[in-house]
Amino acid sequence: MSACSEAVEASLKKISEIRIDQLPVSIRGRALKYIRDAEEHGNKIPEKIDEFLREMAKSHLLNGDPDAEKNAAGRQKDLKHLEGLHPGRWRGPRRKKSAR
Repeated sequence: MSACSEAVEASLKKISEIRIDQLPVSIRGRALKYIRDAEEHGNKIPEKIDEFLREMAKSHLLNGDPDAEKNAAGRQKDLKHLEGLHPGRWRGPRRKKSAR
């Protein structure tokens, strides 16, 4: 991250050193616009990298599934339908673990 920040800062410094008044009149306006755009985007790069790293650091295992309750209700409905098609014991007797 620090290497990226240093590279961005060095690039922006070089861009800001361009002498606009020495450029031909026909391209001064465009050059100034491009320099301002580059500086603006350069200032946003570290923020975007931080945002990206935070997003990648999120665990899908820790963050709950927003549709979990809806999916559970759907599974319950499917199980009740299957119980109606195949009546009887769905679970066998639980065996007690013997002490060894």
